[in-house]
Amino acid sequence: MDLNAGRPKLSPTNTKTNVDPFVRTCAHVMDDQLSGEAFGLLCKEFWELERERDAFSTIFQSADDTIELFNSAAPDFCGLLQTLLHDSMALRICRLTDQPTSGSRQDPQDNMTLMFLAKSIKDIPETAAIRSDVIDSAKQARILAEPFRQWRNKVIAHPDLTTATQGFPDDFTNAQLTDVVAQIEWCLKLVADK
Repeated sequence: MDLNAGRPKLSPTNTKTNVDPFVRTCAHVMDDQLSGEAFGLLCKEFWELERERDAFSTIFQSADDTIELFNSAAPDFCGLLQTLLHDSMALRICRLTDQPTSGSRQDPQDNMTLMFLAKSIKDIPETAAIRSDVIDSAKQARILAEPFRQWRNKVIAHPDLTTATQGFPDDFTNAQLTDVVAQIEWCLKLVADK
């Protein structure tokens, strides 16, 4: 029995792919030298991260009376929402900062990441400086994303026995979240401003 029969399929834009009018416009406006389609797709992922971050801070980092109100009205739901937003932000940051390829040598898979964007910028004299800047910025974002990667790898994706029995890695802080988001935004801005 298909429990989802008759329900619309859910995706970021309720389409079969993430290529929507915004992404197509990026691809059209930015010539092939700057990989506009990859830029548009990464911007959409970043916007979703910002939406989650805004929701998380509005609900769970606001005044104590607001949090108390939410917890008194629906404590289980608020706890679930807090965990889902927290983990989703970590996953989005990892997706944006992961390696540009994964899989085996025989069957490599391109990943839509900041480094993929950087490496897809044509290595020609007209774009050499921006390519270098974006590569450096993507590397810095990856470094700043390490606490989120640890959380994803040890808690969200596949908790190992040692982690489950001896304790989770340190949770990421709001300062770490602010720093990595700013770096990701800077990396995308480097391309946008070109």
